[in-house]
Amino acid sequence: MAIWRSAEVEAVLGGSLDSDGLSEAVLQRLIDTETSEREQIEFKGQRYNKAEAGKDGWTAEQEFAKDVSALANHRGGVLFLGVTEKAGIAHSLTPLTSTTAEKEEQRLRSALANHMTPLGVADFVPIPIAAGGFALAVVVPPSLRAPHAVVTKIGTDNRRPLRYPVRHGTDTRWLEESEVAERYVRRLRAGELEATHLATVVRYGMDALQLAENIWLYVAIVPEIATIERIDRQTIFANQQWLEDQAVETPLSEAIFANLRAMAAPGRTVIGRQFDGTDPAMKPDDVHLELHADGSAFVATAIALHTADPETGGEARAVGLQTLTRDAIPLIELAGRWVTHQAAVPGTARLQAGLFDASGTDGRFDEPVELQSVNGVGQIRRVPNTRRLTDVAPTTETVYDLTGRLTTRGAVAVASVVIDGLLQWFGLADCPFLARDGSIRLGPWQRDWQQAVQKWAAKHDVPIV
Repeated sequence: MAIWRSAEVEAVLGGSLDSDGLSEAVLQRLIDTETSEREQIEFKGQRYNKAEAGKDGWTAEQEFAKDVSALANHRGGVLFLGVTEKAGIAHSLTPLTSTTAEKEEQRLRSALANHMTPLGVADFVPIPIAAGGFALAVVVPPSLRAPHAVVTKIGTDNRRPLRYPVRHGTDTRWLEESEVAERYVRRLRAGELEATHLATVVRYGMDALQLAENIWLYVAIVPEIATIERIDRQTIFANQQWLEDQAVETPLSEAIFANLRAMAAPGRTVIGRQFDGTDPAMKPDDVHLELHADGSAFVATAIALHTADPETGGEARAVGLQTLTRDAIPLIELAGRWVTHQAAVPGTARLQAGLFDASGTDGRFDEPVELQSVNGVGQIRRVPNTRRLTDVAPTTETVYDLTGRLTTRGAVAVASVVIDGLLQWFGLADCPFLARDGSIRLGPWQRDWQQAVQKWAAKHDVPIV
């Protein structure tokens, strides 16, 4: 999957900016058509090495960090290593042969980690060459974390100054102080816009849940950089098919996103069980999803329990501690998968999770809600030393790192942070079932659930402690 979508660059290359769209044939076509370098495309015959380091005495690694930062600070672009240029025009293939693609990527990623601040997003696409060796495409999306600087060598004052490069045509120039300041303002505004966007996604989802019953656990997520895509009949079908292909499960191997129907809404696909025309209100049943065309998502499931109140003998409304953990993991995993599938740049995403009372005012708990768990003899009881909540709507926020391959273990790690944040509303410090490193603590799970949890963990490479 392409880390970045650029209609302008894709038009030149004739395909997507990933292993599906980049090949030796594409590179050869650039050479045959005498494609010229431009603001978003640069050709480089060989690796970054000492002989080609900057004139100011920089290392090859600093030079690479400069080129990546310059693209990230402007409109993004692609660096092609292994394509020689003459007078700015693609001339010939010069495959990299002195190392492997894996080692070269590792070296260049280390260069960014050591010399680019803040660290930006880049994707490395190796392109095998039939005659031997490989070319390497470094895809750099425009960054909302800009301005990115290159950490230079230590000066006479024992400090390491920062210099801010930016792409200028086919060259690189350095940002003036006023331009750096202006880009910091942009970064601040981008964060504010992201927060506003998240609030909008949550509001749309809550408007739908307000038609339902029960207490819901929801996860809302917005990408750092959104994509632009229209909603049409083909999109709705594709999104429903995408959901069916995910096979996301709870730790009990339950497929809570199965047998759902999709329908269109402004800018998004709404998916649930009650969209068969029999319910004119279209109120959500037990699962509700809103997959936004820009890569955002709202995913929710009904979660409340109704049990005998041991103190009054009446019915108590409650959230089960174990149930909360079980359902949070697939919600978070599915939300993360949608962002990386749909958004222009994985990078990071802002995530909000919360408990929403469909029968309450604005989703708040109008009636007391307690936290319950199952004791050793199978009895459901309120968790000791926790409070009942009234007139609140518990929420928590975190950042989901979407770089690299998303795994179920990664979703468990994020779920641990999210559940801790929700449990603290009830007075409980942390979740006994999960660890921050993405592992499962088996002991606290209900005995008749433990075997299922073990099988699920083994299937998805989630460690058990």
